[in-house]
Amino acid sequence: MDNFNNNWKNEYDSGDGLRNIFKVRFEMLSIRSQLRNLIKKEIITYSQILEKEKFNVKIYICRAKCKRLIHQFRGAIEDCTMALSINNEFPAAWDERAFCHYLLKEYKKAIFNYTELLKLKVSDEAYYFRGISRARLKMYSMAIEDFTESIKMGKGEDQETMYKRAYCYLVTKKYDEAINDLLKALKLDSQNVKYLHYLGEAYKGKGDIRVAEEVFELEKELKPLAGMDDEETKEGI
Repeated sequence: MDNFNNNWKNEYDSGDGLRNIFKVRFEMLSIRSQLRNLIKKEIITYSQILEKEKFNVKIYICRAKCKRLIHQFRGAIEDCTMALSINNEFPAAWDERAFCHYLLKEYKKAIFNYTELLKLKVSDEAYYFRGISRARLKMYSMAIEDFTESIKMGKGEDQETMYKRAYCYLVTKKYDEAINDLLKALKLDSQNVKYLHYLGEAYKGKGDIRVAEEVFELEKELKPLAGMDDEETKEGI
């Protein structure tokens, strides 16, 4: 034990451990900075193209995506709006603008844009993000419909979509449906303490206190291993 302590002490006294940590962090920051600079160059390139091709909707969307990647969400929305003024039946423009509104937590606008997108092109992702937007506005019944469509269209069962639909069932007191979805989600991710927490809440709401207590006890045991605190396990949607 003394040798172990001495070796550990010597390693960190030398500063190698801390230097390695700072080196990794610096490298990550450097990579991010390089990527950001590359994206900015792409934006300049697309802007130059648009000076000559003012009605090229694809280039507007390419520039919008680049702007989104560096968190210039308003600029991205403006590009999508410009593209839609040229061609309002261009699905990629509705999709990109919807996602930017979603990232800005402008859920009503996101819902509108995803609805327009779904008129032109049906996709599980559009239903999924419209479902989240509706759930965050407490439009739970409509969110359930969207998550159901997303699950039907998706390749295989997705545990996060199952969980989100279960949450909507739970807050609307449809406990059996919530339990069914959460059990399916846990089959795909058996160590997820967030799923366990809401499974316990569903059993509790149903009145099955004994099972709820067993689930909460399992959640309590797994929580330290998952590295999650109480707030994270109760984050909802």
